Amino acid sequence: MATINSIKPTPAGAVAAFTPSTPAGDVVPYLGGDLILEFVNGHTSAVTVNIVPTKPTTNVSGVGPVNVPTRSLALGQNQHGIIAFSEDEIGAYLNTSRRVPITYTSGNVALLARAITRL
Repeated sequence: MATINSIKPTPAGAVAAFTPSTPAGDVVPYLGGDLILEFVNGHTSAVTVNIVPTKPTTNVSGVGPVNVPTRSLALGQNQHGIIAFSEDEIGAYLNTSRRVPITYTSGNVALLARAITRL
């Protein structure tokens, strides 16, 4: 697994470069705030990006326990896609190192990713 470091935009702007994904999956360190993950599939076939919750259930005020869904994004050839997490919901997807683990279906050799944190 490789680390995809998140950038924090400033009022002056920020360079948000893409990072090649790795077949074994990747992790994104959580810096706080909202997190936006962007992907570009440059592969010749479809790739599915999966983010499985590390806490499969959570309590919602006034409702009680609810199931936390896996975030899946299917990208065809040359498609761009985004998975966004609000600060309130990301805790269910963080591992013990406060990172968001990402897995991919086969064929992600040409899949690019980037992470943007909005504080």
